[in-house]
Amino acid sequence: MRKNRKFLYGVFNHPDDILNAAYALRSTSNQILDCFTPFAVHGLDRAMNVKRSRLGIVAFLMGLTGFLLAVSLQFYTNVFDWPMNIGGKPAQLAVPTFVPVCFELTVLCTAYGMGITFFLRARTIFGVRETVFEARQSDDHFIMCFDMESKSLNIDEVTGLMKQHGAFDVKQVEMLAGK
Repeated sequence: MRKNRKFLYGVFNHPDDILNAAYALRSTSNQILDCFTPFAVHGLDRAMNVKRSRLGIVAFLMGLTGFLLAVSLQFYTNVFDWPMNIGGKPAQLAVPTFVPVCFELTVLCTAYGMGITFFLRARTIFGVRETVFEARQSDDHFIMCFDMESKSLNIDEVTGLMKQHGAFDVKQVEMLAGK
C-alpha cells in the first residue's frame, strides 16, 4: 500500500528565477527533490547537482546487443542452417555482406532499447500515477519541489530563499506521488 507524501514546492514565472533559486539553495544543506519545467532550462541540472546521465552506457549496451544478435543470426544462417557452396568454396564468414544487417539491427535495438529505458526511467508507463503539483506546470510555470520528510530540510530557509528569488507562490501539499 502506498502512502501519501508531503512536499514543499515553489512556483516561478520565469526560467531565470528558478535557476537563480536553485543556485542559491545549492549552497545550503537543503536538497532539491525535483524541478518541473515546461521546456529545458539550460544549467538547471548543474544548479541542482544532478549527476551525469548514464544513458550513453545504456545506448552502447543496447547497440552491442543488436550487433551481436545480427552477427550470430548471420553466422548461424550461413554456416549451419542454409550453407551455400558457391564455386566449390565452403561456407565462410563473408564480412562485407554482414555490414548492412549488422548496422540495421544495431540501430533498431538501440532505438527500441532507449525508448523502453526512457519510459521505465521516467515512470511514464501505463499504471504509474503522475505527480502534478500545479495545473500549469507543463504550460508556463516552473516548479521547484522539496521532500518534507527529508531530515535536512529547513522549511523557513527554503521558503525565504525561493520567495527572495522570484517564487510567487510557495505551498505545502500532501499527495500520493510517483512510485
